[in-house]
Amino acid sequence: MGKPRNSKGQFKKGHSGHHAKKRSKSGNTTAIVVSPPRTITRTRTVAVAAPRRRRHHGGGGGGSDGKVKAEIGAWGSAIGYLEQNNASTFNQIPTFGKLPRTAVIAAVSYMFRKKSHRIDRLCTAAVAITGYKVGQQNFALTGDYDE
Repeated sequence: MGKPRNSKGQFKKGHSGHHAKKRSKSGNTTAIVVSPPRTITRTRTVAVAAPRRRRHHGGGGGGSDGKVKAEIGAWGSAIGYLEQNNASTFNQIPTFGKLPRTAVIAAVSYMFRKKSHRIDRLCTAAVAITGYKVGQQNFALTGDYDE
């Protein structure tokens, strides 16, 4: 059969076939080592289509849910009730000039809005009421405030 050659046609330096003889370096004794047959592993490459990107449509984040709107409305009605009935706690809230007390509620609840989603909804209601009141005053926040 001849000596084995590599891909360039040159002779290989040693033989690593299935039943190769190996020389030992000690003395004149020669040991024959028979390696067990190797398991044949076959791999197959399968072309897989990349997953399609799906477009995500806008969800209902930040007040589009009916329950959230109802809670904001409940907070607004609670603020209106406290203001209309001159509740002692509502009258103790400080105010500045013609700035409504709901603006102070909105500012304070804005600072703590990340603590709870309920405080965030209170803030939304207070901002809406403040905007309504400032609009009623023709956007004038100067002058004396008698109430």
